[in-house]
Amino acid sequence: MGTPVQERKCVSCGRTIQWDANVCPYCGHDYRQPMPMQQPMIMAPAPKPKTVIPIVAGGLLIVVAAIWIIEASVIIAATGGVVSWIPIDFAGLASFISGIIIVFAAIGAILAVISLLGGIFATQRRHAGLAIIGAIFGIFAIGPYGIASILSLIALLLLAVSHNEFD
Repeated sequence: MGTPVQERKCVSCGRTIQWDANVCPYCGHDYRQPMPMQQPMIMAPAPKPKTVIPIVAGGLLIVVAAIWIIEASVIIAATGGVVSWIPIDFAGLASFISGIIIVFAAIGAILAVISLLGGIFATQRRHAGLAIIGAIFGIFAIGPYGIASILSLIALLLLAVSHNEFD
């Protein structure tokens, strides 16, 4: 007695075929190719999580920029008034010092605009790098009691935590 022949049913036509057949002799179904059900399913990427962290960071940067712009405006306005009180003997030196102060205040105003743009980008969850740069520049805004620097540092930490939420 020989070995029993193993058989199976064709998945396409249902007829009985030999177990080791690569192609069904009746319908031509090719068993060497994976069946459509056996192909790996391609999953769409998971959506990025959306939290309020970037919006809070952006709001903090906008507040920092407002403090910095107000601070620069007050310094520029106060510097002009101080020069008029200086005696004439020191007027040249006072004018030179007030010019330096005004230049630093103007640089601060420019950096405040960059912090403002970083805050806007953070609230829109766009350009994480620019939002982080705005937070870094915001650290240089001292403000009353250093509050602007502290707020900017908090915003920087929040941006670092939520950087994966940006487009």
